[in-house]
Amino acid sequence: ALLLRVNGPRRSEALEKAAYDMLAWADSTAQTKPEQSAQLYDEALRRLNEAASLERRPVGEEIAASIAVRSADARLAVTLKLLETSPETTFAELRPLLRDGKDPVRREKVLAALREAWRKARDAKAFDRFVDLTAFLIAEVDAPPFTDPFYAEFKTGLTELSESSKKEALNKQVFALSLLADAFPADPGARDARRDATARAVELARATTNQGKAPASIGGSGLPGYTVALIENGTEHHILMIYEGPETFFVRINPYRRGSVVLKDGSYLVGVATIKDEITPYAFPATVASTLVR
Repeated sequence: ALLLRVNGPRRSEALEKAAYDMLAWADSTAQTKPEQSAQLYDEALRRLNEAASLERRPVGEEIAASIAVRSADARLAVTLKLLETSPETTFAELRPLLRDGKDPVRREKVLAALREAWRKARDAKAFDRFVDLTAFLIAEVDAPPFTDPFYAEFKTGLTELSESSKKEALNKQVFALSLLADAFPADPGARDARRDATARAVELARATTNQGKAPASIGGSGLPGYTVALIENGTEHHILMIYEGPETFFVRINPYRRGSVVLKDGSYLVGVATIKDEITPYAFPATVASTLVR
């Protein structure tokens, strides 16, 4: 019914009618079939543009903006549905929306969907999915404040996660403990988690047989007795940097973030790992003396 076979001066009228029929259809299925609705919104706008071109006029700004918003909402709904089955596939799209803060309404919608997907992963005891969602929430939204009703639920969930990680590979144990430690640093349980994570991180670095290359010195640190290491994570994964030496600790670098570590001069074993089994961890010895390394 929406195929157009009209030629001549009546074509623009037919295009407009088909476009508005499509908009009504898209609106009626936006909640149940968002992917189909997004395609219908785009096609409706295309036909309105074609009709306007035939009449040598622009499409009205208000209707064009309205269709664009509805199309974006439908595509977002498609993405949010994937949070419950394959959350990692959605993070690249959701990360900019959460970071730029330009659309608070859509941001709240995303946050609500993330929390609901997090609950379902927890209840299903889907460890990998639960870790992915927890890490994404901490990296892109931060742990909820004490005044947030979600605070107690999130804290309990992270404690359960650190306990269940004991059955997992060593890198996953360290990662799960690091999330609890980073989310609630002042909490006694989180301090215990950091201590345990540090011990297991050192174990992980020592067990790593893949030899990496020590970072290059690019100058002096300007801090007598201390070295500054610049770290940039240009990947979509969380990275664990493990240091064993005059000081022994680890840091977790969120995806597409950079930071720096200040450490006492001396000789270290440095390990680099992620939670992903398909990414091989590596380690290397490094001796530093008031340098700036990258």
